[in-house]
Amino acid sequence: MEIMMTAVKEKLRRKELYIIGGIAVLLLFFLSSGESSLSINGEMITDFTMMLPVFLTIIHFVSCVLAIVLSIGTIGKEYERKTSHLIWIRGVSQFQYHGQLALSNLMISLMAQFVFFVVLGIYCIGQGQMQCFFRMIPAYLITGISTAILSLLTSVLSIVMPAFAAGVISTVVLVGGVFHSLLGIAAGTVGGAGGKALKYLLSVIPDLNNNAKMSTDFLLGKQVSVHDILVGVLTIYLISWFLVILKKKEA
Repeated sequence: MEIMMTAVKEKLRRKELYIIGGIAVLLLFFLSSGESSLSINGEMITDFTMMLPVFLTIIHFVSCVLAIVLSIGTIGKEYERKTSHLIWIRGVSQFQYHGQLALSNLMISLMAQFVFFVVLGIYCIGQGQMQCFFRMIPAYLITGISTAILSLLTSVLSIVMPAFAAGVISTVVLVGGVFHSLLGIAAGTVGGAGGKALKYLLSVIPDLNNNAKMSTDFLLGKQVSVHDILVGVLTIYLISWFLVILKKKEA
């Protein structure tokens, strides 16, 4: 695991992690303070059960963005350094090499998400919602399904694509997954070749928004779909197989 830990330490020095994470944390603190004034359709949102979905939506989206940003160049940069031969002579297979790098991407992305959940936990305690606080770990793991999907997808794509192309595709998956329900409605109303193309695209893009919703429902004590959770876990498993299948030319 030496390769993974070295990659994690390198990512901890990246400015993007602290800039995006810092903005998100400040926004969460602002929303949780009594000074904030958030409204939807002219109606003020102050109730805990109304604020919680807003919190989870922000955490989910920012975590997904960070997963892409932190994963986009890891594997490609390792090859750009032209030091891969130093890995091969140590008896490390390409799958192990790519797997450890992808795992470092996943670990740092989930660490960033954990920081956001700490802020959310503080908010729950401040609101006297201890029952929600004790449900934080399962909710964190449910939200982490989206983070893991995008982190692994970006890592896999970066094996065979330039960083820019991998980032664009992962961003399309992010947008399609976050707005999956709305795009599904749009696909049903558009019709024609465009509607069919959109339906096909949505059939292969995971419904990331559902993970954020399930996380919120779980925190509020509502029932969540075990089937949907298993679908997310299966998606992670299938994507991870491409770390075995895809190869990259040595430096």
